[in-house]
Amino acid sequence: SFRQRFVGIDLDYLPPEAEAEVICSESTVNPEVARKLVELASGLRAASESSVHEPPSTRSLVTAAKLVAAGLGESAAVEAAVMAPLVSGGALDEGLREILAATNAETSG
Repeated sequence: SFRQRFVGIDLDYLPPEAEAEVICSESTVNPEVARKLVELASGLRAASESSVHEPPSTRSLVTAAKLVAAGLGESAAVEAAVMAPLVSGGALDEGLREILAATNAETSG
């Protein structure tokens, strides 16, 4: 009965450029780091359409960016702020990590 008291509104993610701008404005990372975070999230979000995991939010990307700005490496920041909330062990986690690795290779190369 609790959920019946609310109206649901489907929202989509910001366009990649706009999401990167939000990440830059909410943290002190450069646009290149923000772009990489958005590309990584886009790969994970695409996989969530056919999976059971919750896709990473803009908020989790901002948190990762703040960790990078504080001196944590990009991979460690993504692990802490983006992957850790999504994974719980098992085959799904392996699939998410494969997507992350493939996307990371694409953004690095």
